[in-house]
Amino acid sequence: MSDKPPAAPLLSQDSGAAAVEFAFVAPSFLIFLTGLFWAGWSFHCISSVDYALEHAARALEVDHSLTQTQLQSLVSSRLKELANADVAVTLQVDPLNGGRQTAHAIAIYALKLPVPFLPIYQLNIRREIIVTFSAS
Repeated sequence: MSDKPPAAPLLSQDSGAAAVEFAFVAPSFLIFLTGLFWAGWSFHCISSVDYALEHAARALEVDHSLTQTQLQSLVSSRLKELANADVAVTLQVDPLNGGRQTAHAIAIYALKLPVPFLPIYQLNIRREIIVTFSAS
């Protein structure tokens, strides 16, 4: 019996084929891995904007007198962990209709996805929540 482990014949080859194969596969793998990371990050950002806007909409349901500036600060305070927490929030209140009033809270977030060797892609996230409440 031989004292060499089973992988020894593969490791003792010094023809350079493994290095060439690695040189072909590694860039594609790294681009794929980076793209996968940025896809996950974009889903995280979309979810965070949704959560922040839902939190602000709940505050709007409780206090109907919230202004657009106050709504903006509520959303921005929830998005501190994002790399670019610059979210534009608008508030549109529809006129009274049948004793009910409807408010539209809209958040727009621009997310840039830098994947190596590819142009930077900007993803514009737009979320809208409709809040209906009784007129007081």
